[in-house]
Parts: sequence; structure tokens; C-alpha cells
Amino acid sequence: MRPDHPPARANSPHGTAGRRRGARETEIARRRQLEQALRDAVAERRRAEERQRESESRLRLALEAAGMGVWEWHIGTNQVTWSPELEAIHGLDPRSFDGTFEAFLRDVHPEDRPLVMESIARTLDEGRDHRIEYRLVRPDGEIRWVEGRGRLTCDEAGHPAWMAGVCQDVTERRQAADVRERLAAIVESSDDAIVSKTLDGVITSWNRGAERLYGYAAAEAIGRQVSLIVPAGRHAEESDVLARLRRGETVAHFETERLAKDGRTISVSLTSSPVRNALGQIVGVSKVARDITHRKRIDAAREEFLSIAAHELRNPLNALQLQLTGLQRAARERERPLPKAWLCDRVDQVVEDVGRLADLVHRLLDVSRISAGHLELELEDLEFGEVIQAVVDRLRHQVGDGPVTLDLAKVSGRWDRLRLDQIVTNLVSNALKYGRGRPVEVALTGDATMAHLSVTDHGIGIDPEHQERLFERFERAVACRHYGGFGLGLWITRQIVGAMGGHISVESRLGTGSTIFTVALPRRAPAGHGDRSAP
Repeated sequence: MRPDHPPARANSPHGTAGRRRGARETEIARRRQLEQALRDAVAERRRAEERQRESESRLRLALEAAGMGVWEWHIGTNQVTWSPELEAIHGLDPRSFDGTFEAFLRDVHPEDRPLVMESIARTLDEGRDHRIEYRLVRPDGEIRWVEGRGRLTCDEAGHPAWMAGVCQDVTERRQAADVRERLAAIVESSDDAIVSKTLDGVITSWNRGAERLYGYAAAEAIGRQVSLIVPAGRHAEESDVLARLRRGETVAHFETERLAKDGRTISVSLTSSPVRNALGQIVGVSKVARDITHRKRIDAAREEFLSIAAHELRNPLNALQLQLTGLQRAARERERPLPKAWLCDRVDQVVEDVGRLADLVHRLLDVSRISAGHLELELEDLEFGEVIQAVVDRLRHQVGDGPVTLDLAKVSGRWDRLRLDQIVTNLVSNALKYGRGRPVEVALTGDATMAHLSVTDHGIGIDPEHQERLFERFERAVACRHYGGFGLGLWITRQIVGAMGGHISVESRLGTGSTIFTVALPRRAPAGHGDRSAP
């Protein structure tokens, strides 16, 4: 078959024009492709730049949120570059940092500069990372804590070339750590027992106060049930307290008893609070226990004292009232004068009852003065033996010819006559009271600086354990109401002896042997604020 259109000849004008047109079209298409590729590249670059800006923006936000800035130090030129965040941390205006290592050091607290320089030198010498916390001083004088971190880069020859790193403001964290450390120190040094436990009663923390109070070391207590220190009869009480704490209540000043390791029962005042986590959920209990055993004993002694005081005051008051009522009735009903002997006897009894009342009142006043620190001394030159003789004569007049023997050396000194009289009266009257009618021996000796008084009875004696508390308030030489008394005489005596610079002691055995009270007084009592006669 013959073709419909035979091919054009090479030299045909139509063939040449077609080739040229095709070439132009191809060039146009190639240009369009290049233009599109260029536009795509520009668009991609713009997108990359936008992503970079967004990334930098996010980084800036992250740095600002973290209180962190970025730095670079070019070691060869000694030039330092800071990010704006780091300038803000240092309290500088934007772009005001002059870009030198020395300018950075000027902001470091003077006391911390050696530590910073040492850390940097170690990084340069050993290549280890630089990390240190230090203080900086802002231009307005404010001190901030920061943490600096850096990493060294060396050149091809291995020489330090530059360091880059970050610096973060850690002031709040440091302050919080300081608070935690102070709180921990307070907890550890507290005299109170501070204990934490789970809601199931498992002990999780145990301070030194708890070790002292309960006798268990922390290692012995932590991980065990709190029933370890709860007496058997008080487990239900502990369960009730835990139930209240689970409801979010605080149990304050709850007085109860706890059990020590050695088996002692301890009176305590407890304050328990719920411990919450970050979500506000109750996850445990914090408990503070204060030993109130001594206070309880003092309260009991005070109650006993009030009972004794009422009894002791009531007796002379009743007797005095009876005597005066009898005198009043006799004076009104009798037409003839009252017999002198009868009248004298009644008056003597009234005087004696008034004297007993006055003595009781004076003791109470002495307690008040001593407790308030107002015990006054009126010092004068005295002969100690004369005071003792006068006291013994007075007591013999009151109780009859008591079995008192005296061995008195001549010892003079400067003392308060009234207070010296009180010391001797308390000791001799106690010896007569507890001596069971046996001889009481009073001896006085002296040396160049001291006077020594001893009062000995051969009565019932004093229990050694009771001797330790004998000179405390509301304690009596014998724990028996039969002997009467406030339990203040020996306490007052010790206070007076102490005020005059001396000391008092006792030696005794219960049921056998002697009871010996010994007083040692300086021959010149020290002058003090209470000495109204001191020059």
C-alpha cells in the first residue's frame, strides 16, 4: 500500500519549521519545569524557615518556662554569646551583655567565684562536663541561685576551642530544698516524737524524739505496725483515731498512753494530721507525740496538795473557831469573871492555832515568791549556833522536852537570819516528826569558808527511790497522810540553801539506820539582786 502522505523532503520548508517549533515548545516546557521547581524550592525553604522559626519560638518558650538560657564561649577570642533568656536571668536589659568572660564573672557572687573557676578549669584540663550551682548578683542587688552546665569542644589538634551550655535559674528549687532541710532538721532535733504511718498503721518515719520517748531505734520501728507502742487496752482507741483521719479530720491534743520498749507506760499528748498527695488524696498520717508523764504527775501532786492544804488549813481553823466560840459563849453566859488559868489555857491554844495558820500561809507565800524568782535575802553577821539553839528551844516548848542533842561549834558568817531559821526549823521539826521519839542529833562544824549543819534522826528512814524526789514540790519525806504537811518544807529549804550559795543532801535507808540531812553553806552568802542589805 502507498502512504496517504509521503514524508517531506529534508530540504522542505515545512519540515524545518516543524522542528524549530518542537524545539521551542520543549524549551518552554523545560523552563516552566525549572520555574516550578524554583517556586517549589522557594516555598519549601519558606516552609523550612517557618518551621525553624516555630521551633525556635517553642525553644524560647521552653527556655523561658524553665528559667533557662543558652551560652557559648569561644575560648580563643574570649568572646561569650548569651541568649536573651540568660540576660533576663542575670537581670540585664536585652543585648546589654558585653560578651566577655570577665563580664560573666563579675555577676557571680564573690564567695562562689573560686568554685566556678575551679569547675571551668577542671573542664578545660580533663574534658569533663561543667556542672555547678552558684549564686549570681543582679544589678539591683538581688541574689539568685543558678545551675550552670557546659560541654567542651576541642579543635583537630585536641586543644580546647569552645564551650557551649545552658544556665538555669534554680532559686525556687534551692529555697524549697533549704526549707525541706530545715524542716528535716527541726523534725530530727525536736524533743517531741514525730512519726509518720500509712492508713493501715504501718510506721514509715521515726525521728530521734520518737527514739528517745519510746526506746525503739528507727530501724526497729519503721515497717512495723504502730500497735508496737499501743497498750493492749487501747487498740480500739487507735482504730477510732485512724478512722477520723481517713475522713480528713485532724485530731489535736489527744491525751492517752503509749508503751515504751522497756515496758513503761508513758502519758502522751497526740496531734495527728492526714497526709495528702499532689491530687489531694489522703495517703498517710503524721503524728506528733509529747511526753506529759511529768505534767500528769505534777497535776496529780497538785491535786493532792490542794487536798492536803484544805485538810491542813481546816484543822487549825476548826480548832481556832472552837476555842473562840467557847470563849465567846463563856464571856456572855458567865456572870462571874472567867478563871484566869482556864482563860490563859484557851488563849495559849488560840495563839498556837494562829501560829500554825501563819506558818502554813508563810509557806504558801514562800512558794509563790520562789516560783516568781522574788526570794529576797537580808544578810547580816550571825553566829549560826545561836540560831540553832533558838530554834531547838522553841520546838521543845511546842512539843515538850524532845530528845534533841546538840553539838555546836562556834561558826559565824553572813546570812539571812529568817531564812537560816527556816532551814533549821524544817529539818529539826521533820526529824522530831519522823524520829519515832528516838534521839535527834544536831551538829554544826565549820572551816575557813563553809559552815556544815547535819540533822540526824533514827526513825523509819526513806526509800532510796523516794530520796530522788524528796526535794521536789508536794513531796513528803514519808508518803503517808498520817504525818501531815504540805510536802513543801524540804523544797523550800533547798531553794533557800541554793539562794545562799549552798547545797543540801540526804542519806537514809528505809526501815533501818539513820536519816541524815546535811547542809553546806558559804560563810558569806553571795550577794544578789534579792539581797536588800548588799552594799
